[in-house]
Amino acid sequence: MRDEFPRATIEVLAKRVGQRCSNPNCQQPTCGPHTEPSKTVVVGVAAHITAALAGGPRYDGGLSPEQRRSIDNGIWLCQTCAKLVDGDVARYTKDLLLRWRRDAEKEALRRIESASGGTSPSDLDALKEYSAQFDRAALQDALVRCGSHKKFAESLAI
Repeated sequence: MRDEFPRATIEVLAKRVGQRCSNPNCQQPTCGPHTEPSKTVVVGVAAHITAALAGGPRYDGGLSPEQRRSIDNGIWLCQTCAKLVDGDVARYTKDLLLRWRRDAEKEALRRIESASGGTSPSDLDALKEYSAQFDRAALQDALVRCGSHKKFAESLAI
């Protein structure tokens, strides 16, 4: 039996990242208006970091059904990124998805604080964000070959 997230968990996962995809290279809005004023269109999904069912992507047999359904095992993604991360588990590891979730929550908080007159991100945060933009599959091979991304990332302690 598949260990699905409860409705409340799904809603909290989406709201904690401002209804945006948690993939730092995507960050697309995942909710918008429907033609009917009382409805919305949601293109985001609460994805399991470790699979909800044996044999699924990143499945961890050591977790209980409650742990698999918990918010700690979830990440909010757009449908495209959800399919992407489940299609290549070697590239999209549990640790990477946990980092995406943590960083997406930090970014959502920064946006809220910034909108309410809070401080802007530090120079280091801006450089980390700039570095993350180069951490894309299309650029990865070229950057790794020349060593620039690795050296840049190491200097920022990413």
